[in-house]
Amino acid sequence: IQYFWTALSFSVMLCPAFAQIRYGVPEEVREGTTVGNVAKDLGLEVALLSDRRFRVVSGSNQALFEVNRDTGDLFVRQKIDREELSYIWRNKC
Repeated sequence: IQYFWTALSFSVMLCPAFAQIRYGVPEEVREGTTVGNVAKDLGLEVALLSDRRFRVVSGSNQALFEVNRDTGDLFVRQKIDREELSYIWRNKC
């Protein structure tokens, strides 16, 4: 029983480290468009983004989004073409 509580408390401590948020982005939105504020949506102070080495992870080789670590804003780094991304994902499998 003690092992169970140790494992449970350890997993609870890890949960915030693996938080996920999702944003909807219209196709072909302009570069530099702000999508959301990840610091606010994750309940973090903006200063913690740099301290925690915050990064955006995707399954694509292209960096479509970037986070401004000074403001917490997530913005579009390059034009998003859903047809091109669909082609890449279909051929990746």
